[in-house]
Amino acid sequence: MLLTIAGMFALSPDLRIDAGRRALALEHVSPTTRARHRAALFHNFLVAGRFDEGREVLDATRMAVMASGDGVARFSLLLAESALEYIDGNFMRSVELTQELTRSPAAEEDPARARLSRVMRSEALMVAEEFEESLRVSNEGIADAQRSRQGCTLRMLEI
Repeated sequence: MLLTIAGMFALSPDLRIDAGRRALALEHVSPTTRARHRAALFHNFLVAGRFDEGREVLDATRMAVMASGDGVARFSLLLAESALEYIDGNFMRSVELTQELTRSPAAEEDPARARLSRVMRSEALMVAEEFEESLRVSNEGIADAQRSRQGCTLRMLEI
């Protein structure tokens, strides 16, 4: 249940961070679940604007995710790393990471984050002045959001 809370975009990032910390404090958490929580925690720090705290957990998060071999945890980690690259002004690196995400089979297991990766990719392309590609990615995302009835994603991509 804590992993669900840690991934609920409708909740404040601070509540999601708290859920992640509580889960990571538990003793008998499987390596896969722990890796997913670490990736979510890293992502939630960034969304909350707590960039220094995110950077502090990044190395441990990478190690846990790689050790777990879990595709969903890796997908979440790459999504958050692409956001950090964007925050740091490394727009093309952000684009590269989001491109890698589009090829990940884990995208099907986490459709909310897959949609978010498309939004982030479109925005990073736009900032990198790759306007035609940004528009193409946005249009594909808009069509998917309409089919899937994802109003929030639709609004983000239309902007």
